[in-house]
Amino acid sequence: MSRTSRYPEITRPRRLSKGDRIALVATGSPFEREDFDRGVQVLISLGFEIKYHPLIFERNGYLAGSDEHRAHLFTGALIDDEVQAVLCVRGGYGTLRMLSHIDASLFKTHPKIILGFSDVTALLNFAFDSGGLVTFHGPMLTGLPGLSDDGLRRFLDLLTRESSLIIAPSRREIIQKGRAQGRLMGGNLTTLVHLIGTPYEPSWEGRILFVEECGEKLYRIDRLFTHLKLAGRLSKLAGLVLGQFTDGVEPEEVWEFAYQNLRDLDIPIVAGFPFGHGKENMGVPIGAMFRLDGYEGALELAEPCTQ
Repeated sequence: MSRTSRYPEITRPRRLSKGDRIALVATGSPFEREDFDRGVQVLISLGFEIKYHPLIFERNGYLAGSDEHRAHLFTGALIDDEVQAVLCVRGGYGTLRMLSHIDASLFKTHPKIILGFSDVTALLNFAFDSGGLVTFHGPMLTGLPGLSDDGLRRFLDLLTRESSLIIAPSRREIIQKGRAQGRLMGGNLTTLVHLIGTPYEPSWEGRILFVEECGEKLYRIDRLFTHLKLAGRLSKLAGLVLGQFTDGVEPEEVWEFAYQNLRDLDIPIVAGFPFGHGKENMGVPIGAMFRLDGYEGALELAEPCTQ
């Protein structure tokens, strides 16, 4: 099935080289200093320099500072000429609250790699849909120490190399056969649903959507998908990819739900991809063109995502 949509003019960030400087930002929840320091050491061991504002350790209840404070530090990192990439420290909650304090034109005038996942889903999709900047859904600072050697290699490749990317997990489930091509959108399912009806909701038309979730029971995942379906968002898609569903539900339960409730979408649907809160969190570029093969169960990058 082929579905088309209008896309913003695409801006691809520059890929990194060893010795480049990565800015660290906290867009949502606060974090432990020990976890922060361990992540910094991993980045240094990979050959990068680190920069962060001393006020990154601010606290405002369950947030890492006020909305204005977090947005100010993020914007400062984005426009800093000494910085080549922006890495989020952790997710949690709060990124959506700061979006109204960000000038979207900066994504086009200061294009840099922006990397995160979970609650940062709101920022990643906002940067692409408002400024055309390809962003990256993948490991954050506090998660780096827990990655395997292979995971760290993939993380480094994501930032420094422009290579072919074909993702075909060994344990994948084909829910609905078919083929599609479209720009990738997605991330955390709860966060995406909470964007509906806001000025920061991304375009769904002709996109390949990937979703992941952590800590939600099956009935809540059902409710989230049902919301998307009743709101008419799923019917706009070219394809659907199910990532990792952890801590509250077994993946097979979600796959069975998809078999029973999503196959009427008449688009390729493939499950079991290593995106999200599981042990393996493979980075992927949001906004880049992908091909989804619902016969082989593979997701393939169709164009360069950095320059």
